[in-house]
Amino acid sequence: MRVLCLLLLFFSSYCIGQNSDTTSTKVQNSNLATSNIDSTFKKKNTFHKPFKAFLLSAALPGLGQAYNKKYWKIPIIYAGFGVASYFLYDQNKKYQCYRKAYIMNVDDNPYTKGICNNFEETSQLERGKNFHRRNVDLISALMVVWYGLNLVDAVVDAHLFHFDVSDDLSLHIAPDFRQYQSQHQNITTFGLQIKLNM
Repeated sequence: MRVLCLLLLFFSSYCIGQNSDTTSTKVQNSNLATSNIDSTFKKKNTFHKPFKAFLLSAALPGLGQAYNKKYWKIPIIYAGFGVASYFLYDQNKKYQCYRKAYIMNVDDNPYTKGICNNFEETSQLERGKNFHRRNVDLISALMVVWYGLNLVDAVVDAHLFHFDVSDDLSLHIAPDFRQYQSQHQNITTFGLQIKLNM
């Protein structure tokens, strides 16, 4: 009798008393499948492409920042271009004035000598012309650098768009004691254990 009870208990794990409800598992499996597909679809749609941000910023400065949803950077970009454009216009205007005066002063025409900027000496006109031409070149170079920074900012922001830092930013430092066994003795070492949570 005992042997029979043991055999029944042993084989009872393989016996199924009722049919399981397969519809609920199918619904759950289909829900899991659709949620996996949905999350994959959302990840593909929200994935930021750095090259696209680069192209948008190259076409129109600030458009890459709008693609990265960093709208507060757009006024800064255009303020930089606006200030640089104003100084470029001003220095170019002064350069053209000094250039015309210099040409009039050295063209061997007595009627045009010294009529611009009240300068009689050619060396003063030449210094002013060269000074403003250097400023025009410098401001033009700075505008190119500003445009390049706009592109770099858009690409870096697109790379870091999904970068998430945990709320638990902490650094734990604790003493560390370890024992090592060498030949015939135990050696205890002391140190620090550093753990950075990000």
